[in-house]
Amino acid sequence: MLPALPFDRPEIVLSASEAANLSDPTGELITDVVAACRRMYDASLDGYLLATEFQQISKVASSLRTYVRWSYVGGAPTSALDRIERTALLLHEIFLAIGKHGGVAPSLIIMPSHQIWRAGSALPMAHSRAREHALHKMELIRSQFEGIRAKSGVDGRTIARLSSRGAAQWPDCELCMLVAVPSVLAYYEWLGKEIETLKPEFGKVSSLVVAPLIDGSIVAPCATRILSMGPIPDIGFTKHWANHLPYACFTSPTLKAFEEAIESILILYASQELFGGKALLLEEQNFLEACSKKAEATIEGIQEELRQRPTQSMAEVVQFLLAVIDICAGQKNELAIEMSAADLAKQLLPSFAPVELTDLRATLFGCRLSLLQHDLERQPHSEAMSVSTLT
Repeated sequence: MLPALPFDRPEIVLSASEAANLSDPTGELITDVVAACRRMYDASLDGYLLATEFQQISKVASSLRTYVRWSYVGGAPTSALDRIERTALLLHEIFLAIGKHGGVAPSLIIMPSHQIWRAGSALPMAHSRAREHALHKMELIRSQFEGIRAKSGVDGRTIARLSSRGAAQWPDCELCMLVAVPSVLAYYEWLGKEIETLKPEFGKVSSLVVAPLIDGSIVAPCATRILSMGPIPDIGFTKHWANHLPYACFTSPTLKAFEEAIESILILYASQELFGGKALLLEEQNFLEACSKKAEATIEGIQEELRQRPTQSMAEVVQFLLAVIDICAGQKNELAIEMSAADLAKQLLPSFAPVELTDLRATLFGCRLSLLQHDLERQPHSEAMSVSTLT
């Protein structure tokens, strides 16, 4: 005999993991659109609140394109959702501009009573005016940051652009401050002195990034994102900024090989620890072998670089790599490394003194700086940049 089903949670007795999803996101979107349109006529509401609502509507409209239930009616109404998302984004920018924190008078953006705009042109015209005011404000902000850079005593250039991330900041703009310095070390010395000046300015923009400009190239691995709590590395700098900057981004092949070696070593020994002593599947064996070969190849490449240009910094880098292997392997090195870093360094560089690795994080940072400077010194030097070329 079947057990009696409770009226409140029958899915428990039926062993269902969750109750059926009875939500209706399409209906909720329609309700939100109607409510937001009604609030547009409430003069007591600040534009910032309306902008937030329209930003959320644009996100919901975008996510609804992949809503599974559209398959029941032949597919999603893509054109209608596109129009809702596009209109919501336009209204988002308009209401951000005329909000209290935007500071733009509504009459400068929305059609005055004495003007007549043709049907269908009001929204694009208002958005165009809002964009003009945003560009003007962005240029004022960029000039302020240029003043901060110039006051710090370095040449360079500050690039600003409007963002498409939909941040609540107005204007929603991103800044990249390029600092012309002679070396990577000089850049970090400058950043250490100016970070307390830059941190309070973070709130004026959606994103603030600082990067060194050395011999006409932007050293992307040193790009630093400035936040109110402090600086952090900007890992996605090249992808996000490369096509918007007047200088090429410098790439360091030796640093890339070093980071690949570190990654391969950590993956190899972490995987071995995870798999333990169990019998491995063929795919698992192939994976570990691939990691091992990659680590060996990249370390050998860096050792070859040391053979060609024996320097104290390069010897310390190789020493650090092998120290990481020893730490991960518990002094049991399973990689086919024929010669230790110290032996190789002493053979090529008699004056080499092995470094005591007491702080691995600080040593890793130092290795990255050394490799960057190592590759920077190898590239052809561009002509000295005059102030006129930086402005």
